[in-house]
This record gives sequence, C-alpha cells and structure tokens, in this order.
Amino acid sequence: MQIEPLPRFPALFVGTSPTQQLLLSLPFREHTDSDSENNIQRDNKWYRKLNPFSSVFAASVLAGMHHLNIPSGSTVIFLGAGRGLTVSYLSDIVGLTGKIYAVEKDPQYFQDLTRLAESQPNIELILKDANHPDEYESSVVKVDAILSELGANDQPEIIQKNAQHFLDHNGVIISVVDASVSNVQPAELAFSEVVQRMRHLGLKPIEQCTLEPFYRDIACLIARYNPL
Repeated sequence: MQIEPLPRFPALFVGTSPTQQLLLSLPFREHTDSDSENNIQRDNKWYRKLNPFSSVFAASVLAGMHHLNIPSGSTVIFLGAGRGLTVSYLSDIVGLTGKIYAVEKDPQYFQDLTRLAESQPNIELILKDANHPDEYESSVVKVDAILSELGANDQPEIIQKNAQHFLDHNGVIISVVDASVSNVQPAELAFSEVVQRMRHLGLKPIEQCTLEPFYRDIACLIARYNPL
C-alpha cells in the first residue's frame, strides 16, 4: 500500500492499493496490540484508519470538500460529540498544540467521552446543551471551527448562537445535515431549506456535498459566519 499526505490536511494521509483506499491519521495515542484492526504499519510508523461509515466527518473528507480544512494546532468546538469517535479523529488532526471542546448533553455518551479524554489530553469535555452556549462560555476560548452533528431540526439556530459566542472572524462552520430530522421532504428540498435558514441567520454556505455511498440523505455544509 502506498501512503501519501492529504494536501488539505497535513495530519491526514491516503493509503492506496489495487483493492482499496484508506483515510489515515497518525494516532495521538501509542499503538497497542488491541488496536491492530484499526491501524496499519508502514515504514516503522503506525497509522490509524478513519472509518467513513462510522464518522460523517471522515466521509466528508473523502468526498473531497474543498473548504473542509482543519490545520494542525486548530481549536474546534464540536456540538453533539456523541460517543467520541469523530472527536478522537479530530484530536489526532489538531495535535498537541490544538484543542477540541466536545459539547454533549447525554450523560451516557459523556462516560465514553471521559474515557477518551483521559488518553487524549487536547480534548476538553462540556456536559451541556449546545442550545445554551451562555452556560459554558466561560470555559471556551475563540475557536477556528465549529463542527455540528446535532441531528436536530433547529441545528442552524444552535450553530448561530455558538458562532456568536465563540467563532473567530475567520472561522469556519462545518454542519452535518440529516434530512430525516427535517419536516421537509425529499432530501434535496430539506437541504435547500436548511441553506435558506442558515443564510437568514448570517451563516453563509460556501460548499455543500451529499455523502453517498457512505450515508443516505445526509449532507455536509461548510459556511462562514457574517453577523447580520
């Protein structure tokens, strides 16, 4: 397998063979034998496999989105961090000089996130509802990116609130849009309706991509925040 850096993400790599293409990172944690299924070794380095079928962010990277760029050293706030798989991928990407604020309101998910943060110290956990950023504004500095996977119909409004509080003026918004939570169908109309709402809130979409074959009726939207 030939492994080459991914130009848009210096911390990510693409492994190519005649039968497959893999998205890879240099793992934050040291490799252990129990990780062998999710890692490969080449030239005395261990690379971690990023699964696009388990992480919408990984699928978005493989979809080739031009404006999806989180450099090493970035500070990111992740709204709806879930059990933490994508959080751990982002931790690898931003490295020791970066930081991930993982916002999650579900205590069950938060247990998994706590175990993750114990081994990846650039992750800071926030057990709060992302709809109320004023409740955690004292814990978060200005961020370079907002990543949202809330799976909620009011996601644009929640993103806008967090952008007001935390997003640097040059920052980027990465929004995962699930058409199944929308009152508008089919999926194409649901995506268009979200784009219109984002524009009304001062969130200017600059790129959009659906994520087949990894996910059906899910899109990734990249936006900038221009306060009205």
